[in-house]
Amino acid sequence: MDKIAKTTGKLEKAELEAQLGVIREKLWKIERAEATEACKKLIGKCFKTENCYSDDKRWPVYIKVTGVRNGLPEIFQFEIRTGDGSEFLARFNYGFHTGISGMKPISNRRFERAFRSFLRALIRRGAYCTTLRK
Repeated sequence: MDKIAKTTGKLEKAELEAQLGVIREKLWKIERAEATEACKKLIGKCFKTENCYSDDKRWPVYIKVTGVRNGLPEIFQFEIRTGDGSEFLARFNYGFHTGISGMKPISNRRFERAFRSFLRALIRRGAYCTTLRK
């Protein structure tokens, strides 16, 4: 009788796990659709935050939301790491590393001004670039 009870218990567990898998998949689709809608409202918005290494040196990071993919914001971000301008980073990425609550909204104009400054710094360091407009 114990074998029957164990077999029945295993079957019930397997059935429940299968149902749970279906429920999780449906819930994931709903949550992704909700996150996608929330992220669509951010497209075109710009933000500024800070980055740092383990020490106290901090530098600004500029972010612009360019789209949405799989419920996450697609972003373009750039930064000049460390105070001496030794590392330049510009990339497209997904999501926010600090979470949106850790970022300060800025205007498109402020973002563009900072990006022009970023490009000028690259040129000063010897990187090739086409002529920049004002």
